[in-house]
Amino acid sequence: MRRYHREVSTVVAEVLGMEAGGDPRIAAKQRAADAMKDKISIILNTMECGLALTAEMRDPTMPLNKSECHYMLLMLALAAQDPGALCSVGPPMRLTQAYVDSPLTPTASSTWLFEPTNVDSGLNNYRTLHRLPASARIDTGLELGEHYVQLDLRFLTSNEVKHGYDDPATMEIASHFLDVCKRRKFGRNRIRYLVTDVAANRHFGSMADVYSQTLACVLECGPDWVEDVCLHYGVGRWKQDGEGAWNLLVALKNTGGRWPESAWNAQAAGFIADFVNFLVIRGMPQRQILHREEWRPIWVSRKDGGKIITFVPPGEIEAAVPAALLDDDYIQLARLWLLQPRTLSGVAGDPTCRWTLLGKSVIFSDSPALQEAHTGRTDIREQQRVFGREDPEIQRLLRERSLYY
Repeated sequence: MRRYHREVSTVVAEVLGMEAGGDPRIAAKQRAADAMKDKISIILNTMECGLALTAEMRDPTMPLNKSECHYMLLMLALAAQDPGALCSVGPPMRLTQAYVDSPLTPTASSTWLFEPTNVDSGLNNYRTLHRLPASARIDTGLELGEHYVQLDLRFLTSNEVKHGYDDPATMEIASHFLDVCKRRKFGRNRIRYLVTDVAANRHFGSMADVYSQTLACVLECGPDWVEDVCLHYGVGRWKQDGEGAWNLLVALKNTGGRWPESAWNAQAAGFIADFVNFLVIRGMPQRQILHREEWRPIWVSRKDGGKIITFVPPGEIEAAVPAALLDDDYIQLARLWLLQPRTLSGVAGDPTCRWTLLGKSVIFSDSPALQEAHTGRTDIREQQRVFGREDPEIQRLLRERSLYY
């Protein structure tokens, strides 16, 4: 498994996303189960890992659904030390089936797992990422009916966290800049902007605010930070438009936004607007959120002067990266876990060792922040137990099952 040349989670997402036909004379439920088994066989054959379906699993009467497939294959990916198993950003998984216990998955009221998707940040097919370190201690299990993962975490928010709206003057510059770009149609990728996207505005509130606050964070982090992020995250247009964008950012900041529009370089302004969109598209949890939740950008100044930008939900949130994902190779993955501390009555141990995973995001870091994140050990907390959110639909199913039996 460790010698396999692609990310397991990527193959899982690609193959399970394929459409399947089947014999229409077969019952729909069995036809769907047969298709899932065929897809698992394709995945196992593609990975050349020496594994195959058991005779029991191949039995046509053996039911199988997509959640069971995702669970088994993500556990296989984790065993193969695939970093994608910790960084998938699809919808939260549901392990409980209606009225019956699955022989293939734990019956749990919640899980820390998210479905893999074929657009998971940083997972691609042109090269294989480093495997998770062999020394990483990662365990999964059940506690009081909830499915958890236990692993070491490096917390990033020990420094002061700042929001885009903290400085009204910077927010005014950002809002005015984006208004001008909209009016003058600056930006090559405007069709991809989420400012007027109905689903995004429904899930996250005003996306215009998200874009303005993100640009405000960019202005606070400065043009050198923008250059570092473009180089680290493969923003190709920096070579052509970077110098103009750097100069325009400096001019806007130094003049309090009063740099005349007539002096703006159209390509530079469009690059900045597209760069903000790049941060939003990559950083906002577009598939992970089932209900409205107003995620917003933050920026953090690290101890050595490095800076990061990421996106977080409202409330008392701690941001952490699994220690197994501190490798430079994982820079583009959604490896930042947004955690809410929890206290469980009747469970021994320090309550702060248990967390609810609210979602994941990408960390956009400059070189000093990356260096500190990958070399420092002071903020690592060992063997933290991370659970998923409570799922009202699963809670309802479990109540119905208890009444049924």
